[in-house]
Amino acid sequence: MTTNINDEAAFRQALLTSPGERQAVEYKSANAFDDNKEFGLKLIKHILGMANIGGGWIVIGFNDGTLTPDLNHSTEISATYDTTRLSDTANRYVERGQSVEMSVFMEVHPQTQLSYPIIRVEEFERIPFICRSTKSASDTGEQVLQIGKVYIRRPGAATSELRTVADWEDLLRRCVSKRRDEFLQEITDLFRRLNSGDSVPSEDSKARLDRWKEEQWDASGIHGLLGNDGVYMESAQMLVLPPDSTWTHQNLRRAALSDMWRYQDDLVIPSQEGIEVSMKHPYRPQYWYLDKRGNCYYSSALVENYQNPSFGHPPRSLWVDVSIHRIALALLQSADLYKELSIPPDQPYLVSIKHGGLKGRTSYASSQKFIGYIAYPYSPRISQEDSHIWQGEVTQDLVRGRLTELTHEIASGLFALFNFTEVPIGV
Repeated sequence: MTTNINDEAAFRQALLTSPGERQAVEYKSANAFDDNKEFGLKLIKHILGMANIGGGWIVIGFNDGTLTPDLNHSTEISATYDTTRLSDTANRYVERGQSVEMSVFMEVHPQTQLSYPIIRVEEFERIPFICRSTKSASDTGEQVLQIGKVYIRRPGAATSELRTVADWEDLLRRCVSKRRDEFLQEITDLFRRLNSGDSVPSEDSKARLDRWKEEQWDASGIHGLLGNDGVYMESAQMLVLPPDSTWTHQNLRRAALSDMWRYQDDLVIPSQEGIEVSMKHPYRPQYWYLDKRGNCYYSSALVENYQNPSFGHPPRSLWVDVSIHRIALALLQSADLYKELSIPPDQPYLVSIKHGGLKGRTSYASSQKFIGYIAYPYSPRISQEDSHIWQGEVTQDLVRGRLTELTHEIASGLFALFNFTEVPIGV
């Protein structure tokens, strides 16, 4: 954020001696900062709102109505406005990976001789700030912050959530002006994928993912535990645009345990380049790996290898209903992981889902109640191919918005190998 006054120190003095509220300037009464109370939460709301409209200034220690120095102001109140503390608190209310840039200046008023905190809020860097937590004030019970809301400052010196078409247009103009070429390309790619269903990754990205998958498959050791008769599923994901920086072991662990590996807390171990879980169970070995660049790999022997339904079925089968569930879960977990790593929801990434050990297996269902959903010919539907691979370029938004269609696309391709076993989209 920049001002029209070259001498910023003189500008800060002018905020004290010639006060006036406007869209980029807010005055607040003398209150110690406490983000559990209404005053502190509303201050955070003002900070987010200013950051979303180009930045601004907040002066502490002035009466809201008269804009005169608050008689209750004191050195003790000023001491609660530390830049690090205020910034850390604000960052708890925005998406992980984002940071609200601000500075706190202690400016002395020439008449009262007291120091007044003046908070300079910078504009967002790439994408607007979205509130990630709902919080009510402990002193009044009022709900001040709400998850998923985008707050903006309005010309009348008020802060409220983004609501109207004009609000969206203004915010989008700011985004475009900051990263015009990149932003327009992302929008173009997003609409192309949504409208055309194009899910074919570029050749360079595909080759990069293929090489990485092979390395992880070798590291997993799953093939050595499967034997010659085992069926398995493998999934992998990789950002199309490699990140500018890498994640720490702690960040990776926190993101993975929030969803994908929630039941493997005690099994997560760090490696040189990431974190992993390796389960060498003799019947169902599994392997997870997440590296510092956000590449994620999973391989597992399937339950069909050792667990049979309670009704008659072929001895070597692949269960259609369970496979649909596994595919949908893999897609959802890919989106949830990148959400936890603060990847923008419209940023493209590659997903690969492979089923192996299929040759000679028969498509069937895990229980009697699912048989009616799947049409069978008089002869068994047996796969003559050993594997099926689906690879696509998606986004978090695309996965969540078209989960049924994507799952159906993958499952249909898989079970077409079983003499065209039908997978109704309603399943």
